[in-house]
Amino acid sequence: MTSIMTTMSTSPAPSCPGRENATKKSFFAKGTVAAAFLLGLFGLSACSGGGGGGNASSEVRVDSTEISDPGSIEEHEYVDLGLPSGVKWATCNVGALEPEEYGSYFAWGESSPKYAFTKENSETYNVCNDLLYINGVVDEYGILTPDQDPARLNWGGTWRVPTSDEIDELLRNTTKTWTTLNGVNGRLVKSKINGNSIFLPAAGYVRDSSLINDGEWGYYWSATPNVNNPENAYNINFCSDNFSYAWSARHFGRSVRPVSN
Repeated sequence: MTSIMTTMSTSPAPSCPGRENATKKSFFAKGTVAAAFLLGLFGLSACSGGGGGGNASSEVRVDSTEISDPGSIEEHEYVDLGLPSGVKWATCNVGALEPEEYGSYFAWGESSPKYAFTKENSETYNVCNDLLYINGVVDEYGILTPDQDPARLNWGGTWRVPTSDEIDELLRNTTKTWTTLNGVNGRLVKSKINGNSIFLPAAGYVRDSSLINDGEWGYYWSATPNVNNPENAYNINFCSDNFSYAWSARHFGRSVRPVSN
C-alpha cells in the first residue's frame, strides 16, 4: 500500500478505471495515527501531486488566475456562477484551504470525518427515508437537515450540501474540462452564463480505510438520499472522460463542496 501523505506516481493512469479493480492506497500514513488524524479530521491536502492521472498528451493545465475572484461567507469563499437559482458554489471542499486540496471525507448524512468508512459504522446506510425523517436526518422534503449537514456544521453560516436539483442545475449550465491545478487533477467547471469557474479536485473516495481512485475520479455528495433504495444517496461522479451524477453507497467517504444562497 502507498501512503497518501507522499507524492504519487506521475505515470499515466488508465482512463476512468472501474471502482472495483482500482488500486487501493492506505488512508493512513504508513499506519501513523497522528498523520491519519490530521488528514481525516482537518482535511489536509492528500498529496502535492494529486496522483498520476490522465493522458498527458490531451491534458489541459490551468493556474490559479483562471479560478474566478470569490466572495465570502463566514470566511469561506464562493463563486457566483450566475445560476438561475442564485446558488453560490464554494471554491474549496470542506476541510480544504485551497481549491486543489482534497479536504475531508464524509459518509452521507454524517457531519464529522472518521478513520474508516464501513457499512457497520455508517449512521444512514440501509436506513429508510421515513426513519431518516423521524431521526432528524432529513426534513419533510427529504433533504439533509442543518444538524446533519457537514457543510453547515463545519463551516457555519448559510453553507450547506447541495441538493440533487442544484447539482442538476450545475451540470446543465456549465462546461466541465479535465485539467490540473497546481499539479492536481480535476475538473474546471465553467459557467455558460457568466464565464466564472470553480475547480473540483479528483479526490477519490474512502472505503474502509483505503483511499481509492484519487487523481482519477472525483465523488461529491448531495443532500438528497435515494428514497427507493436506503443504501444510496445522490452524488457527482467524474473522471477524465465523464462527468455525471449517480446513486452511490452512503457508507463511503466522499468529498463535500458546499453551496449557499
